[in-house]
Amino acid sequence: FFLLKHYSMGASQSSSSQLESQLAGVPGEIKPKKLRQLHQQVLFEYPFLANIFESMLITDCRLPDCPIVYCNDLFEQMTCYPKEEIIGKNCRFLQGVDTDKNVVRSIRKAVDEGLELEVELLNYRKDGVPFYNVFLMLPIHAPKKNSGTVQYFIAIQKDITILRQPGSNPQAWTPAEVGMWLYHSGLSSFMQPFMDNGVTGEQLLKLKSYDEISGIADESTIADQKVLLTKVTQLANNPAKSYQVDISKINQFQYTNNPENAENSNRLQLGDKVYVAN
Repeated sequence: FFLLKHYSMGASQSSSSQLESQLAGVPGEIKPKKLRQLHQQVLFEYPFLANIFESMLITDCRLPDCPIVYCNDLFEQMTCYPKEEIIGKNCRFLQGVDTDKNVVRSIRKAVDEGLELEVELLNYRKDGVPFYNVFLMLPIHAPKKNSGTVQYFIAIQKDITILRQPGSNPQAWTPAEVGMWLYHSGLSSFMQPFMDNGVTGEQLLKLKSYDEISGIADESTIADQKVLLTKVTQLANNPAKSYQVDISKINQFQYTNNPENAENSNRLQLGDKVYVAN
């Protein structure tokens, strides 16, 4: 089933149980029986999703503001938000200052008209890290129908930052893209102050002194500033190879849960706070 990373979308009892194991039991979340029905309806409308294992969520467009009523564990991991802070919200909570308003309008239009849509969207994780998200949303209709009134939307996301950004033109980077580069280059302490100050790629490449950096990130150390200037020089000299992606950064919010034994394992750990599967 597409909701699960390690299981196929079958009609078996095991598949349904694994699906329900990712419910968090928080207010506003879809009930197990309804989730099983939606499981079957999605199989009916979109059988190609059977073998897609990605971050996903379900929204209920019959309710005001089309709130999220279900998300899988992979969505938690991608966004670093626990389900307790996801369920009941509109998907816009992942948007930020550099999110393309035209893309947002196209999403709203698709929701209003009950249409399928695939877009690329800049989103922000709970810890402030921006990422590029390929976002596919599909309407879900009444049982055994594939047209008519849309009741729910299923949205499937893929973080494509590490695929999209290497080789891009640093001169054209937005402040969010500068933040991505800083984060993935091991310079995360500079990420937030640089984004807060609206530093573009063009401005980044013009940095030449410690004083300039201190004017942006006043709490940074000389040692960190030296590393930053070295990496900026490398970026300017060879932009195609200087976007060093640290995969461990992408995966630092790992699950400790084992899907075979979900009821006894942790769902998500953020800092010193652990969210446990109910």
